[in-house]
Amino acid sequence: MRANAAWSLGATGAAEDVAFLRTLLVDPDVAVAGNAAAAVGRIAARAANPALASEALCPALTDPRAYLRANAVTGLSLAGAVCEGNPSRELVLRDPSAAVRLAAADALGQRIARANDTTIEADRRALTRCVSEDRDGEVASRCVAPLPPPVETRGVSVFVVPDGGSQPLARAPFALLRADGLMRLGVADRRGELYEGDAPLGTIRLVVPAPLTR
Repeated sequence: MRANAAWSLGATGAAEDVAFLRTLLVDPDVAVAGNAAAAVGRIAARAANPALASEALCPALTDPRAYLRANAVTGLSLAGAVCEGNPSRELVLRDPSAAVRLAAADALGQRIARANDTTIEADRRALTRCVSEDRDGEVASRCVAPLPPPVETRGVSVFVVPDGGSQPLARAPFALLRADGLMRLGVADRRGELYEGDAPLGTIRLVVPAPLTR
């Protein structure tokens, strides 16, 4: 319930809610903390206030929990915010989590598209190194062609069916990766279902639930 409440604030919250969401970024439940990071990014994007995102999310880039780091990177990118030194360049090359490296590749690519000048040459170099050095094929491919920001949304119902299963599983933990790169974390309802009211148009998929990641 707390994880869903944090996620919902991303769709309905205002700038004044970010102070509360910042307290959730250190919550011991990664689903709560990760959803709070996503919510901060979405609120800051709606408010056209990059500083709102950077003040809250830049410290989260060093959190030991991979999905929190990934949502912080994507939340910053959605808001058009960049932390001092643009740590996404280092994350795309060095972070141990493929989820974080994917998020960083998208963030760098979207920043390059927005800036379109020589001030982001270091971002291009980081993506070029990623293509040649990353051992994960999905990450390397994404460094070649980062995801563009989605422009449309749709409501979608998702049923959580574990690997090897054929039916949705009630109360199953999930991590839903949206087309904008944000991950919604939580537990499915008693039908094994979750509803995402404003999913960006594009590919969505279930990835390894947060409790099973390092």
